[in-house]
Amino acid sequence: MLEVQWILADTEWLAGPKKYAVEGIFYLHTEAGDFPCTRWKTLPAIILSDMINSVLQLVQQKDKKIIVPLGLSNHYYCLLQVQENNICNINFLRRYIPEPLDILPPIILSYSDLCHILYMAGETMLQEYHAKKIGVATETYALATNVQKIREKIT
Repeated sequence: MLEVQWILADTEWLAGPKKYAVEGIFYLHTEAGDFPCTRWKTLPAIILSDMINSVLQLVQQKDKKIIVPLGLSNHYYCLLQVQENNICNINFLRRYIPEPLDILPPIILSYSDLCHILYMAGETMLQEYHAKKIGVATETYALATNVQKIREKIT
């Protein structure tokens, strides 16, 4: 099981004519726990957009492997690998410890399931941003573009 989760910072002051990039917390929820467990502040739309973009690039990589940072600090990241049968392994890593986390086993799911999970998360995040009238054009445009690309991949 894999879920993309985020918590937006207080957004009332972000709405209106002067908009700012939206801060919040972004993490992945699994049956074994959350990653990163510390739930650092970041820019959720940018992180999700980058993650979708990386997953789309994954199948084009020669070795079918890509590292996806989870946060602007790059302390936490995922190593995604696609095997020949389109099964995706997701390992959770920390920059300061080079091997996968023992407490969080890798997630194994199909590449199409991963794309669907990210698509649904992106759509939901975009709806939330539009409903609250928050976010700057560049972050919402990048997310919307990548959501459309991944949508085309799963349909």
